[in-house]
Amino acid sequence: GSVHWQRPGKEPEADLPYHRYRAPSAEVEMTAYVLLAHLTTQPAPSQEELSFASLIAKWIIGQQNPSGGFSSTQDTVVALQALSRYGAVTYAKSGAASKVTLRSGGDFQQDFQVDPTNRLLLQRVALPQVPGEYSTEVSGEGCVYLQTSLRYNVQPTQEDAPFMLHVYTIPETCVDSKAHKVFDIGINVSYTGERNSSNMVIVDVKMLSGFIP
Repeated sequence: GSVHWQRPGKEPEADLPYHRYRAPSAEVEMTAYVLLAHLTTQPAPSQEELSFASLIAKWIIGQQNPSGGFSSTQDTVVALQALSRYGAVTYAKSGAASKVTLRSGGDFQQDFQVDPTNRLLLQRVALPQVPGEYSTEVSGEGCVYLQTSLRYNVQPTQEDAPFMLHVYTIPETCVDSKAHKVFDIGINVSYTGERNSSNMVIVDVKMLSGFIP
């Protein structure tokens, strides 16, 4: 149900749970330029071109992140320009309103009203249960953009560090008034990697506020 362009030799999309593949920046930018080309024909895009443009816009919208951007600054600028142009070309001035109803398999239901007074306003709601099955129903006239975003944390894999760093003070505790003003800092750095040599290593030591070396 969507159309996009990609570079040859591209790897297949990852099929992971709760993971939606995001295209590289170059492909988003490439597809956005094609959409702009379809929408800037003179004197005006035909109905066939608008129908084809809707398939392109659908793919671009699917690549948009929850913050409204894309992979990089450059493709974000071009993609938003293309989507803005698409919205301007397909805009129909109408006083009719649209109603969007979001339901779950349980008793959850949320209604959104979209009319000319709030058509540019972001409306959102937190889903009560994730994962879960939800359905949307749209009635009325107009165009609405629905987006779901899922955020979660992944524990990073623990890797063996190639260096060992040990920092200590002499004395270790402030046993007298002199230690509050003058003390030594000991730094031990050891290379524990698999290579025979670590090559160049830089140790950057910053002083505590109020102290000088």
